[in-house]
Amino acid sequence: MKRFVLLTLLLSACGSANEGDPSPAPTPEPRYALCADAVVPNGFGLAWEKLNHRISRWSIRVDPSKAETCSGNPGSTLHTTFVGGDWTTGQAATDVPIVMLDYAVVAPRDPNGAVRKPQHVWATHHATALDIDPSQHASAIADRPASDHPRVEVLTGLELDTNVPQDADYPEDYDPAHGYTSRGITARVADRDDGGVDVEIAFEHGKADRPPMNAAIPFARTRAVVEHTTLEVPGGHITRATKQFRLTYPLQDALDATPIPHGQDALMTTVIEGVSGYEHGMVLLTGISFSLFPDQPYGDYLRELSVRPRNVKYDPETGRARFVLDGYASNSGFLTMAGMDADMRFDLVLVQWNGGGAPVQVSFSSSFDTGEASFSLPME
Repeated sequence: MKRFVLLTLLLSACGSANEGDPSPAPTPEPRYALCADAVVPNGFGLAWEKLNHRISRWSIRVDPSKAETCSGNPGSTLHTTFVGGDWTTGQAATDVPIVMLDYAVVAPRDPNGAVRKPQHVWATHHATALDIDPSQHASAIADRPASDHPRVEVLTGLELDTNVPQDADYPEDYDPAHGYTSRGITARVADRDDGGVDVEIAFEHGKADRPPMNAAIPFARTRAVVEHTTLEVPGGHITRATKQFRLTYPLQDALDATPIPHGQDALMTTVIEGVSGYEHGMVLLTGISFSLFPDQPYGDYLRELSVRPRNVKYDPETGRARFVLDGYASNSGFLTMAGMDADMRFDLVLVQWNGGGAPVQVSFSSSFDTGEASFSLPME
């Protein structure tokens, strides 16, 4: 019988930018405006249909709207890659990857197909490449143009690839393309006082039942790309919050690949108190952290890592956003090595503004062949 123990740790929020009565937003410059049917991701994940595996390639990236003006329907495309070693590629066995993406569609078309007015939110996309060395962490400072408006940097995607050149001390008898058993992933962007952006990534490996892999982990290098977007909100308001909780699961019975259950809604329900009177509100991520086996020295094969907002409701009268933030990690499979504690931390923002059409929250998921795939995203 499956059991799980759940503990809520923290939820805090602080307001910033344009305190007081909402002010009207100026007309945005077209080259920066979020155009009709533009997509801003606020949840994502990857999973395996059958079993748990190492992580060798893990990628979710959305092409932003490339229209220079807010006419037409530029749309957006999801690009994803998921590889978990030779047990997913057909060399030793196969499995079916599943990609999940949650996003806010801004200025969506009305039911008759007409384009609504552009949002009074401006966006600039960035991608920061980092080399994760054997410390399993990396950081960088990304530049941004100066701005006189309230703004926030949000996390919109992540790419990890272990199949990169390694140092001379890396063992010759293990192929880095096969990846490693995991202790978790962290990705975070944060606004700096000097106008730049702190970009942080951690891809933590842990030893398991493969001696050649275990010997390689202390020397492993990984290529990472953190996708992030600057949102400027003339006349708007930005409220930051953090949600943390722990999931605890016992070791499953041998040969039992039943997926671990998700946490309870009562644990994951999140409320962000914004400022009353703004027409629109959009909940986004600035950081994710999945810390697995935090009290143990080992790692395991993973079935799924995901964070997905559900039942998102925004009340313009109170400025309150309420939703279930479904953070999930699973190591279930025939080769499950140990029971797992999973400490989840998600850094969030509530972006509020007046004018333009209301955003629409959309959830997308699809299976695909191991490797790379692209999807045109639905707009509703």
